[in-house]
Amino acid sequence: MIRLFSLLLVFAAVSFPQQTPTAQRLIERAVEIHKAEANVKFTWREEQEQVHSDGKGGWQPVFKRSFDVIMLQGDTYKKLVLLDGKPLNAKTQKKVDADLAKTREERKKQQKSSVLRKRLSVGDTEQLLKLFDNKLAGEEVVEGRATWKVESEPKVGITAVTPAEKSAMSSRRTTWFDKEAGVPVKRIDLTIRVNDGFQPGTEVAMTYAPLREQWLMTSLIARFDVKFAKVVRVRGEDRHQMLDYKRFEVESSLKPE
Repeated sequence: MIRLFSLLLVFAAVSFPQQTPTAQRLIERAVEIHKAEANVKFTWREEQEQVHSDGKGGWQPVFKRSFDVIMLQGDTYKKLVLLDGKPLNAKTQKKVDADLAKTREERKKQQKSSVLRKRLSVGDTEQLLKLFDNKLAGEEVVEGRATWKVESEPKVGITAVTPAEKSAMSSRRTTWFDKEAGVPVKRIDLTIRVNDGFQPGTEVAMTYAPLREQWLMTSLIARFDVKFAKVVRVRGEDRHQMLDYKRFEVESSLKPE
């Protein structure tokens, strides 16, 4: 009898697939997962390349930078190690070392005085619950993964309280949540109103992958259109690739400060 009941349960699971989730529940689940993993620290190598539009449909390279993202007084810190693929000259290296020493001392003082630096511990995925109207927009395969697509529009009738909220609400967001893991596989933020000089149409795209038993960002591409001082306008792309993730204090060969 027990075996028959078990077979009926299996048949039911096959015949009636899991109910389609709501956008709200997908976001809540992603936030819960991120909170559970928040204490795991990583170091990594980050490659940055920036290009600007030449006005003729092409791109002109501006620079390439390589960073070691290390732990510094309990938080991450991006340390420049290569510029255009070459070691830093003496002047630049001196400035990099000075900036690192200054940041270290500033963080020490903050810790000694018990001053807490506010930081949204779950990135800004949690902001979707408070600041956006979210809707499920179907299913798609993204980065080789089966996902739920969620479209998010800034709520009408509410006022941003902090600069971070104001920045978030200047964009429309699309997020693809992995069906199995429950976390974002890809996210695109499209600017829909001017935000600190960045013009409508500016787009930031991020991708994530399962690495080191956790989902981590693997790329960020910002396609920007920005005005400086109302007279200078620059269009271009800022491309970041995150490589060689290592758990801090477990696998990392990068020397912590």
